[in-house]
Amino acid sequence: MKFSDILLEKMLEKSTPPDQLMKSGVINIDDHKFTYEAKVYRFKSTIGLDNGRIVKLKVIDEKNKILIEYDHYWIIKPAFTLSKEVLERILNEFNS
Repeated sequence: MKFSDILLEKMLEKSTPPDQLMKSGVINIDDHKFTYEAKVYRFKSTIGLDNGRIVKLKVIDEKNKILIEYDHYWIIKPAFTLSKEVLERILNEFNS
């Protein structure tokens, strides 16, 4: 990543109101409840998930177990079918 890209990201981060950056919610699939928090840029980024708008993401299940975590890189990738479906829904919502 070039210095100019990093500088641009920081400028965008400061110019975007905080309520537009942080997103959170609940996704229900069958009898399972998943809670997520995401930091979403207004524009796609080279540091975003799949070069998209999501730069940070954490998904936990109803037992408070972290299922997915991304913070400019993968910390915990989705490992099973339900967590992959949750990630797909979040990507469809915020990463385009």
